Amino acid sequence: MKVEPFGPLEPTLYREVVRRALAEDLRCGDVTSDAVVPADVRAVGEIAAGSSCVLAGLDVAIEVFIQLEPYVEVERKRQDGDDCAVGETVLRLVGLGRALLSAERTALNFLQRMSGTATLTRRFVDAARGRTTILDTRKTTPTLRVLEKYAVRAGGGVNHRMALDDRILIKDNHIRLAGSIREAVHRVRLTNHDMPIEVEAQNLAEVEEAVTVDADVVLVDNMEVADIEEAVRLTRGRAKLEVSGGITLERVNEIAVIEPEYVSVGALTHSAPAVDFSFDLRSENTVEVSDRLVEDDRGYRQWLESLTTVATKGNCFALSKAVTAGKKGHVVRLRKDTSERDRLKVLANSPSTGKAVE
Repeated sequence: MKVEPFGPLEPTLYREVVRRALAEDLRCGDVTSDAVVPADVRAVGEIAAGSSCVLAGLDVAIEVFIQLEPYVEVERKRQDGDDCAVGETVLRLVGLGRALLSAERTALNFLQRMSGTATLTRRFVDAARGRTTILDTRKTTPTLRVLEKYAVRAGGGVNHRMALDDRILIKDNHIRLAGSIREAVHRVRLTNHDMPIEVEAQNLAEVEEAVTVDADVVLVDNMEVADIEEAVRLTRGRAKLEVSGGITLERVNEIAVIEPEYVSVGALTHSAPAVDFSFDLRSENTVEVSDRLVEDDRGYRQWLESLTTVATKGNCFALSKAVTAGKKGHVVRLRKDTSERDRLKVLANSPSTGKAVE
C-alpha cells in the first residue's frame, strides 16, 4: 500500500469546491449582514473547538474567508493534525465584518466535517496500537473525496484507493462476471498493468485460491474472528491481508491482535460525527479590562474587572464604561488602532491611578 506522507493540500484541489459551497450559501447575498453591519466595519474573529478533537481543514476554512475578503489577516493558532482541547482557539482573523459573517457557516462546515473524520481516524489508529494499518475506503461524499481522505491522513490513517485508476481491486462482482478468481486475475495480467493486484475473498477457500494465483493482497469482508485468524495463517509470507466489513472501535482491537497488515474502515468518511466549532466576532476597535489580580510596580494590588466593549466614535456607552474603569484604578487595555484612543488614554490616566496599556 502506497503511503502518502501527510502535508498541506495543494490549494487548487479545493478552491473550486469552496467557490461552489459559497455560491450555494450566498446565492444573491447575505441580506442580514448587509442590513445590520456597515460596509466599512472591521472585525476580529476567533474560531475555537467546542470539543476535544484532531484538527483538519484549517487551510480550507481560511480559503473560504479569503474568497470573500482577499485582504483578511490570518493567524493560525494550531495546525492540521494537532490535538485540540475544548475551548482552544485554532484560528484568528481580522477583516471586514460583513465578509467574515458571510463566510462563517461555510468555513465551519468544512472544518467540523474534516476534523470529525480526523478525530475518528485517530481513535481507530490509537485502538490498533501499531499492530495493523488503518485504511479508509472510497465511501466518501461525492466531490469531497480529496478533503475527506486528507482528513484521514491528518488523523494518522492511510488512504486506500483515491480513485478507480489507483490500483487493481478485483471484487466479488468482478469475479462473478469473469467466472472465477483465477480467470479475473488472468485477464488483469493480460492488460500488462504494472500495479499490485488485490482480490476480495468471500470465504477461506477463495482466500486459498487468491493466494494460489499470486494475488498481492487478499481482502476478506465480514468474516468472523476465527476465520480471520485462519486467513492470516493462509496468507502469511504469501500475500498481504486486508480485513474489512463492520469494523467498529470495539472490534478493531480484537482484529488488530491477530495482526493482519490492513484494516479498512468505511465509517471514517461516511459516518464520522462532526466536531463543534464556534466563531466569535467583535469589532476591531475594542477596549478590554482584564479579569485578574495583579501587582503593580509600587506593590499595590489592583482587581481588574472583566470587561470587553466596543469603543467607536459615537458609542458613548463604550466610552463611559472605559473611563469609569480607569477612574476606579483598573487597567484599561487599548488596541493601537482603537478609535478615540487618545481621548480614552487621557481620561483613564488623569483622574486616578488607573493605567492605559498600549
